[in-house]
Amino acid sequence: MCAEPRRGLGPGRYLLVGLGVLLGIIIYVYVPQPYAAVLAPLTAVSLIFLGLVVPIIRRKMTVTTVDIDLIYLVGHMLSVATGKPPRAVLFKSVGEDNPYPKYSHLFRKIYVLGSEWGYSFAEACRLVASTVKNKLLQNMLSRLSGVLAVGEDVEAFLHTEYGTFISEYETQYSRLIDAVRVFLGIYTT
Repeated sequence: MCAEPRRGLGPGRYLLVGLGVLLGIIIYVYVPQPYAAVLAPLTAVSLIFLGLVVPIIRRKMTVTTVDIDLIYLVGHMLSVATGKPPRAVLFKSVGEDNPYPKYSHLFRKIYVLGSEWGYSFAEACRLVASTVKNKLLQNMLSRLSGVLAVGEDVEAFLHTEYGTFISEYETQYSRLIDAVRVFLGIYTT
């Protein structure tokens, strides 16, 4: 149910690598010789690099931004936590129907680890947090693990996290608007 999808080379990457090789051959055949010897390998290597290396680098990078799905997810968990449900319901509600495509699978893993595999939900949060690429979500899951382990009020914790994520999102948004304003000033001059 929570098996990770296999991350091999997708058809788009194979297409980009094949296109790089084909374009290199075409350039080598049809472009005059002094230029073809430099341009053909450069084109082929750059497209192969884009097809193979860039996706690997992107997968290894960590993310430190708050997006709107993360805010809605924490708000959803907060609204469920106000009813003081069992812990399993808290994770099942945000993970079962995939309402947040980037994050629901993580909470489904926590739910499965906690309810079907016999882990405590605190331990499940800690385990899943170690696999998360988004640094902010990773830190939140680690703190949630501590809150669940100690037995503190989950609603108060989520209320604090929600406020923190909202203020971080507002800060990022205002920085983006300022950058667009500067770009507009540069464009008009």
